[in-house]
Amino acid sequence: MEVVRLMARWLKLSLFCLLNGTIGVIILLSPIGPEFERVTGLSTMFKIRGAVETPERVAVAAINGQTGQDLGLAPLPRDWPRSIHGDLINRLTELGAAAIVFDIHFGKEKVEEHDSVLVEATRNSKKVVVVERLTGKMQPLRGKNGETTGVVWIESVLPPFKQLAEAAKGIGTFTLPKNDSSVYDFITFKQSADKKPTLPSLALQLLSEPAQEKWDAYLRSADVPDDLLVPDSSTFTEGHELGDHMARLKRYLDDMPTAVAKPLNFDEQDKLSQFDVKLLVALKGLYFGSNERYLNFYGPPGSIKNIPYQNILKPSGGVNNAALESIRGSVIFVGYSDLFDPGQLDRFHTIYTNKYGVDLAGVEIAATSFANLLNDEAVTPLGPGASVLFVFLWGVLLTALLSLASATKSVPVAILLLASYGVTCQYLFGTHNLWLPAATPILIQAPLAFAIGIMGQYLFERRRGAQFSDAIRQYVPDSVVNDLVQGGFDSAQANKVVYSVCLATDMAGFSSIAEGMAPGELATFLNNYFDAMAAPLHDNGVDVTEFRADAIMCAWTGSEDDPNVRLKSIKAALDSREAIECFKASNPLLRSGGLRVGLEAG
Repeated sequence: MEVVRLMARWLKLSLFCLLNGTIGVIILLSPIGPEFERVTGLSTMFKIRGAVETPERVAVAAINGQTGQDLGLAPLPRDWPRSIHGDLINRLTELGAAAIVFDIHFGKEKVEEHDSVLVEATRNSKKVVVVERLTGKMQPLRGKNGETTGVVWIESVLPPFKQLAEAAKGIGTFTLPKNDSSVYDFITFKQSADKKPTLPSLALQLLSEPAQEKWDAYLRSADVPDDLLVPDSSTFTEGHELGDHMARLKRYLDDMPTAVAKPLNFDEQDKLSQFDVKLLVALKGLYFGSNERYLNFYGPPGSIKNIPYQNILKPSGGVNNAALESIRGSVIFVGYSDLFDPGQLDRFHTIYTNKYGVDLAGVEIAATSFANLLNDEAVTPLGPGASVLFVFLWGVLLTALLSLASATKSVPVAILLLASYGVTCQYLFGTHNLWLPAATPILIQAPLAFAIGIMGQYLFERRRGAQFSDAIRQYVPDSVVNDLVQGGFDSAQANKVVYSVCLATDMAGFSSIAEGMAPGELATFLNNYFDAMAAPLHDNGVDVTEFRADAIMCAWTGSEDDPNVRLKSIKAALDSREAIECFKASNPLLRSGGLRVGLEAG
């Protein structure tokens, strides 16, 4: 019987452990799981980590609320003559910018005189990337009778005006996926646009031109055909060519994943600088990595160096000169970025939206994406398979720990385990940009494991106490049983002398009856006999009962002055006579015998 109970307990424990593990997996794989991990887990890690060092080789030429006034132009950039942007390109090229990326859409032609200045500056610079706008909407599908049979997502590309598109070094989109109204990730190659590169990817490709020869050699070692290598951009005659070549290479590599395994090898004779090595590592990460990656924000708005647009065109002394010097060799993203205006153009809610409602500007997110690619710093989530396995094992093991060991031991260990896991998550995030599941294991599975474990132990101890009390209740008073079960028994009270009334009974003629029965029949007979006799004793509140052979010895304890002690024993004796008469009626062997009863008080 004990083995059965033990097996039943282990079965229940196993089911609860599996239940907690399965709940974690279901949450992780459900639509709410990724959102819960992003909003709660990832956001918390960013806040604990705080702002980090501003990345080099990237800056934002920021159009803010003062730019128009400082330059003597209209308040809104859309009303400015485009020639001002041409002047900016010339100035940035003069300052040694490695690439200039406009997150401003120049759609239709405007004033020819002004447009021509922008186009000429773009062509002469040979470093300019411009954005093309990508729009999308749901389009209903119609049946033969005009009824709606479904919907399809339709995207449209709005390129820059023709002359600018031809003069630019590259053209790309920059769309940001939104999850729960916030931005967490960015796209390197747009899947729905035939894997065309986005602005950050184009910028990295342009910046990497000094290491292009070594990169081509690596691709050849990975069996990439020469016609898929990205040519020298100086041979391009139109802005879309660079993006087309990059997309062809990306599509090819996505269909040949074995190339990922080839390491980058550098020899001393290559004479590569540390920066060239960084570029090659970044290119490999760009082309062999995922098309969608999690942003590693460097901090609140302005964490990427923001140089006011007007200060580039009209520099003044002091701190601005140092900022301008940092432009040399850097990729400069041009766009709207006001660090103080919550209503600025092109803004996105992120983890670092501040308490005043100032969001991160789209152009700063583009610059952040580029810096993530260049420095291989994008946040890397644990793989789906590993996440599912970990969450399942975490739920199973934590529940088992809290269910098997005593609460005094298991609870401190479990708390230490939780704290250690939280610290590990934060450490790996801060040092390796690795994002482990945190919200589900810590905020859902851990409380569930505590509830299951502590409640299970409580019920087990309660059931064991009930079994213990039932086992000894026949031999000691209920008050002693309760003290023993609750751990409050005082051993000094064990030899205490108390007043009691003792009742003794035995069965007349038992020896003759026993001699005529087989052992099994005798055992059944005695069990029925004791069941019949025990009822009147317990009905009258007996404190101690002992069964021996056919005899019963029991007692009522209390004060000598209390008449109820004697009254209960006398009533129990009379009720026992009635009980034996009923028992005799159903047991012919006892009809010739009877019940002998004795009472003694003292």
